[in-house]
Amino acid sequence: MAFSFGAPLREAGERFHGPRGYSDYRRYKDWLRDEFAFRCVWCLTREVWTGSTKHFHVEHHEPRALGGAETDYDNLYYACGRCNYAKGATPLPVEPETFWSRTRVADDGHLVTECVDCSEVVLILHLNSTEALTHRQRFLQLWHEDRGHPLFAFPSELPDLRRKNCTNQKRENVDCSYRAMRERDELPDAY
Repeated sequence: MAFSFGAPLREAGERFHGPRGYSDYRRYKDWLRDEFAFRCVWCLTREVWTGSTKHFHVEHHEPRALGGAETDYDNLYYACGRCNYAKGATPLPVEPETFWSRTRVADDGHLVTECVDCSEVVLILHLNSTEALTHRQRFLQLWHEDRGHPLFAFPSELPDLRRKNCTNQKRENVDCSYRAMRERDELPDAY
């Protein structure tokens, strides 16, 4: 399938960035934007499709209401408002990496999986609702017609993570952020 969970130009698996030390979880937003390639970890909606980062949230995989770590970077994900509101304080049975390794987008736009836990995520987040399906079908059609379309480009404003003031356990990766890659003219036009 055309869309994948993995961030373009990076290995799938463990976290690419490792910032620590913020007392407010919202300060991790720019790190998460870069970590998850400027798109929702659940439905893959991209920032450029909505025209703004204000439609995206810092999501706590293990909900704060249930004791989830509020400022632990490894508990934080980048999610669109629709997915984050649908999730609410509901604990999801799998993390996004597992979800996308066991779920695919069918040619008709439906999310398909044989994994029971992944099916539960699809239901909780309404990922196969009429609205989500219509949205996904429109972008699938456009992807097949014109992969160079601006809707598949990186956002014009990319965060400069080198200027962020926090402890970073993976400092060397900051030079491989999407902004740094753009500055070196290594960023593809579309992904």
